[in-house]
This record gives sequence, structure tokens and C-alpha cells, in this order.
Amino acid sequence: MPHPEPLSQNRKRTTAKRQRFLVATSFMASSPTLEQTLNLAELAASSVVLLHVVEISRSELNPTVFASLEEIQARLDAYQQRARLRLESLAEPFRQSDIACTTSVRIGIPYEEILKEAEAIGPDLVVVGAKAAPVLGRFLLGSTAEQVVRHAPCPVVVIRQVRRRASP
Repeated sequence: MPHPEPLSQNRKRTTAKRQRFLVATSFMASSPTLEQTLNLAELAASSVVLLHVVEISRSELNPTVFASLEEIQARLDAYQQRARLRLESLAEPFRQSDIACTTSVRIGIPYEEILKEAEAIGPDLVVVGAKAAPVLGRFLLGSTAEQVVRHAPCPVVVIRQVRRRASP
């Protein structure tokens, strides 16, 4: 059986740079996740889609339960507008690194909407963040990250946010 050819540092990776990443952000301490994603994208991505899901509870999916449709729609429109502005500012470092970057805002249950976006755009890689739980963090992912990992149509990278211990 022939041995695989060793990777040469002089060989260019022309195919790897054609990848498309879908990066889901909740805006909660997103800086480490986005910094790591930018580093990865600079190596392998030609385009990135930044996605934020305006989370809506299951009860709000049935608008007659708690509030009028107009109230819910006005609130969601305001959330969407703020999310679009925030995503545009987060897209700048990618664009400055010559990586095509678009943004997308969806409304719904985060993992469901991330999976729908992945099906719609066909990324080569999905990147999600996960909060580290103090005790169970070693064993469990967040529910959104776990559902995306289980059901995504492509590989998923989970960037865990590490809690720093306070200095004594």
C-alpha cells in the first residue's frame, strides 16, 4: 500500500480557499468565536455568511396566545434592524481580510433557523459558539450547538467560550 504524499509547505492550497462558511452568532460574548473564525477563514474560506437568529419563543409562534400580531411584529422588526446593524459591523474584519462576507437575520428557534440557512446556502462548514457550563461543560454542548452538530448537512466547528478563573 503506497504511503500518502506528505504535505509540502511549498505546495499551495488552491482548493481549500474556495470554502464557504456559515457562522452563527448570538452576540453573547461573540468576540472570541468571531476572532477564531476569522483566523480559520483567512486560511480556508473565500466567503462567509454571518447569521443571527432573533430568538422567538414557541408561544410567540402562536401570536394569539400573548400579544397582538402587530405588537409582536413591531418588536421583531426592531430586533431584526438592530441585528442587521450589528452583523454589518462584525462583517468588517472579514471584508478587510479580502473574504467575501454577507449577513443574514432569521427569526425563530435558533438551531432550526441555523439548519434552514445551512440547507439554503450549502456551506462547506458551519461555525457555532457554545457557552461552557461550569460542571457539565466537559460533557455537554449547549442545546443549540448540539442540535446543529447532530443535524447539519456539513461539518460543524464548535468554538467553546472558556470561562476564566478569577485570580486569587
